Amino acid sequence: MARKKTKSKTKNKLESLAVTDGQEQDVQRIKELESLMGLGHTNPFGVSTAAELEQKMDQMNMSDLQALAVRAGLFPSGSRLTLKNKILKQFHSTPGAGAGVDVGYTKPIADPDTPGGKNLIKLMNEGL
Repeated sequence: MARKKTKSKTKNKLESLAVTDGQEQDVQRIKELESLMGLGHTNPFGVSTAAELEQKMDQMNMSDLQALAVRAGLFPSGSRLTLKNKILKQFHSTPGAGAGVDVGYTKPIADPDTPGGKNLIKLMNEGL
């Protein structure tokens, strides 16, 4: 007896998948979402760990270290070693860079009652 061929349901599942093709509209929506969430802001050091900062400072000359110190809000004086230690100390005390995050107070990303917050919720529900 011959078996009946049945269509598999995988074709329907594949047709329902959403594909990101990198079109301009997707990029603009992602940029808008990042700006609403405040992700465009970075710390003045440009790194997220102390090891990365030390590696970055090892590759810098004295004028680059002084410029980094000024961006971090430090007075760029002293020898190379002194300046590196000042920058590293500032890195550990800067919130959002090397300092730990205070978990006792949580702040929502956006107020859901504002127009920006409503737009953020809408974008996040769309799958971005």
